[in-house]
Amino acid sequence: MSYWTLFRDYIADLYHGMPLWVYVTALCIVVAGGVTLIAVKGWKKGITVIARLFLLVYVAWLLCATLVFRTTKALPDFRTIPLWHYAEEILSPDAIVNVLVFIPLGFVLCPSFRKMKWWQAPIFGFALSVFIELLQLLFRRGCSDVDDVIHNTLGCLIGCGLYLLVARLSRGRPAPSGAKSR
Repeated sequence: MSYWTLFRDYIADLYHGMPLWVYVTALCIVVAGGVTLIAVKGWKKGITVIARLFLLVYVAWLLCATLVFRTTKALPDFRTIPLWHYAEEILSPDAIVNVLVFIPLGFVLCPSFRKMKWWQAPIFGFALSVFIELLQLLFRRGCSDVDDVIHNTLGCLIGCGLYLLVARLSRGRPAPSGAKSR
């Protein structure tokens, strides 16, 4: 089985059962709300509010994908050994997906809260990931894994870094959110 097949199957398994209306509703809220907010509040303030709206929708989507639309297991499943799967394979589909899923969260945190420092976004990602893993353990939905927390936090950090890079390149001056230039 190819690496791409494993990755595709994992994505399908992770979000299996999530109805299409969840995606369509979230997209409509962000687009309609965004156009309205830019028209009413202006570009700069509108973008901040759109980022917050997207953040809210994205966190709700994460909770649905990891908790609501998963089947309940008979017994709780929890792995406490950090980086256990690296003994089997270096880049597992599970690790890649957990990083990728949190990149948009890190990207949208900085414009959502203009005074947020760059290092606060991964802390938020860490806290959200721990919250999700604890709820998965409590409600026996999926496997609670320390590696998921590590990978999700890394994804949030990458997303924040990408936002700071895009902001710096688009403005030609230091990016917001506490990033300092030399």
